[in-house]
Amino acid sequence: MTECEVKVRGRWLPCTLYEALTERGELMRCKYCHGPVQALKESSTGGRAHIEHLQSHPGCRFPVSKFCGVESKHPLALK
Repeated sequence: MTECEVKVRGRWLPCTLYEALTERGELMRCKYCHGPVQALKESSTGGRAHIEHLQSHPGCRFPVSKFCGVESKHPLALK
């Protein structure tokens, strides 16, 4: 995932991966299921920078490998 949402002055705003990496202290959520996410920088072992859920949720389309096929809000959805 390369985009998420960040909470600024009480409103959820779109956030790119680059912005998420520089705003690490901000509250971030998935733009699809609204579950909490974190931004991870590129690793020394070759892993690409990306945004991932703090807790996996099969009702979210990201990551595709864990998606159950039916979208739903994350059980820990941020409002």
